[in-house]
Amino acid sequence: MNFIKKSKLALAIIMSTGVLLSGCGVLPKEEQAIAPPLVKPKKQEYHTYEVKKKDITRLVKGNGRLISTNESNVFTKENGRRIKSIKAQYGQTVKKGDVLVELDSDNTENEITIQQFNLQRAQINYDRAVQGNDEYGKKLANIEVQIEKTKLANLQKQLSSSKLISQVDGTVVFLDSLKEGDIVEPYKTLVTVADPKKLQVVYQSSDAASVTSGMRVDLNFNSKSYEGVVAQLPSSGKYKDSIIINFKEDLKDGKLGDGIELSITLETKSNTIVVPKQAVKNFMGSSNIEILDGDKKISVSVDKGIENATEVEILSGLEEGQKVIIN
Repeated sequence: MNFIKKSKLALAIIMSTGVLLSGCGVLPKEEQAIAPPLVKPKKQEYHTYEVKKKDITRLVKGNGRLISTNESNVFTKENGRRIKSIKAQYGQTVKKGDVLVELDSDNTENEITIQQFNLQRAQINYDRAVQGNDEYGKKLANIEVQIEKTKLANLQKQLSSSKLISQVDGTVVFLDSLKEGDIVEPYKTLVTVADPKKLQVVYQSSDAASVTSGMRVDLNFNSKSYEGVVAQLPSSGKYKDSIIINFKEDLKDGKLGDGIELSITLETKSNTIVVPKQAVKNFMGSSNIEILDGDKKISVSVDKGIENATEVEILSGLEEGQKVIIN
């Protein structure tokens, strides 16, 4: 009996195992992952420039302004003078001798009148002394006359210095922001008068250090060309940061303050290797250019020459025909 039970149990186990094994067969087989298609790497494209020889020029270019060659600055030399009235107006046409600014004279006119009487009195005393025989009294009376004359001359000079006048015929091109009652600093320009018939060019430039006196200047005004010459380099004067340019011929229809185009050739070279400026990479004092050799990119060290706003001369490191990478 035990044998029969054991045989049935073994048979049940075998049948269960078979069912399990057969059940595995109905499950779908796991699909294998499909490899992505191979993508051909995109070829690097470069913008290149073929090295060749050409001319290169370095220029100073910009816009200047017309000023007068004959300007007169009006100022006082005295301390503590106060403005009484302002006669000048910006843009006004004035004549030589016109009063532009009047300073407070502190009753100088009354003092002059009194001093004129003092001088007359001294002169009468001298005339009386001359008629007598007192040589000593005559000398003293003459000294008194000279003293009173000197006092009168000083007062007249003081009155004259209170009226600041134009030294030239011209136009008022500068007027300080003055008002009546202001105390004026000595030697400070209050008014500038310029002769509008005598013109030159003033140009403010960061390249002034490269410019020398006597250089030719090409000028363009109202679509007409003129030739000029560098007359003055930056100094400590009124135009301390500027170049002054004289015309070699009369300028027609120009007015003070008008703008004018100018060009100064600093240096030029013919038939030399020149590349676009963006091709040159500067780092730590060295200059390099990338060239395309077949499919390979190669960096080469170069020595630079003349540079302008768009191009660079290459003295060594490149040869004609090579392709320079500019992107």
